[in-house]
Amino acid sequence: MIKETHGIWSTKDYSEGATNLDNYKRDPYVTSVPLYCNYIEGRHAVGFGARADLTGFLTNLKKFIDDNPRYTGILFTEFEGYKDINEYLEYTIKLKDISNVFDNELGEIRTNWNNIRMLWYLKTIHQNIKPVWEFDNIIDFGAGTGHFVYHCYQLGFKGEVQIVDLPQTVPIQKHLLRGLNVKWVSNKELLTNLPNTLFNSTWGFSEAPVDVRNQTPDLHNCSLFIAFQSNFEGIDNKKDIYGRFLSEGNTVIKDISYLVPWDGGSTILMRI
Repeated sequence: MIKETHGIWSTKDYSEGATNLDNYKRDPYVTSVPLYCNYIEGRHAVGFGARADLTGFLTNLKKFIDDNPRYTGILFTEFEGYKDINEYLEYTIKLKDISNVFDNELGEIRTNWNNIRMLWYLKTIHQNIKPVWEFDNIIDFGAGTGHFVYHCYQLGFKGEVQIVDLPQTVPIQKHLLRGLNVKWVSNKELLTNLPNTLFNSTWGFSEAPVDVRNQTPDLHNCSLFIAFQSNFEGIDNKKDIYGRFLSEGNTVIKDISYLVPWDGGSTILMRI
C-alpha cells in the first residue's frame, strides 16, 4: 500500500509498476506530467510558475552555453513520453520562439521548460560548487522523473548515484535511468560518508515531513545543492534548513523567489 505522500505525486499509485517501454509511454500520467508537457491552457509555460520577465535569466543561460558548449545537449527534449510526433511538436517549443535572446543556431533547438530548468540547476552547481562530472558520488533526494541524474551522466559523470524518493516515482526513474549506476535506497540507508559526494534536492527535502528529514544521516561530508520553498504545510523551511546546514562550512544562499514565488518564495542553499 502506498503511504500518504506530498506534492504532485500524492494521488498516483505505481505500486504495480509501469516499467516496460510500452506501459511507460502509454501511461496517461507520465505523458501529461508537467515536466514533459509544459503547455498550459493553450500556451507554453515560460517559467517555473513566475510571470516575471525572464530575459535576464535566459540571457545568462545562453552565455553559459556559449562558454560551455558541452551543456548544449541538455536542452534537447527526448521524444519518449509523447504519444506521437504531433503531441511532441505541440508540447515542445523552439528556443527562438521562447525569447529573441536565442538569435543564433541555438534558437532552432526544440526544448521544453524541464530541459531549461535542468540546465539551470547544472549551471548553478557548476558556477557555485563545481561541475557535476567532477564528483564521484551523487545523492538525489526527491529525483522526480530522474532527469537531473540522467543529465549528470550525459555530461560525463562516471560515479554512483543514490536516490531517495516516493514509491510512485521510482518506476519512472528506473525506466529513464536504466543501465546507469543508480541505486534506490531508503533515507536511513543513505551512504553519506562516501568521498566527493554531491547531495542534491530540489524541493524534495523541503517537502518531506520533519521526522523523515531527521532520519537523514549526517551530511557534513557532502557538498549541498538544496532548493526549497519558505513554507510548506506548516513547516518553516528556512528555519529548519538553515538550522541544519547554514552553519556547516562554506555556504552560498540565493533567493530565487522571482522564479518560484509560491509558498513564501524559494531559496537555494549551496555548500562546497
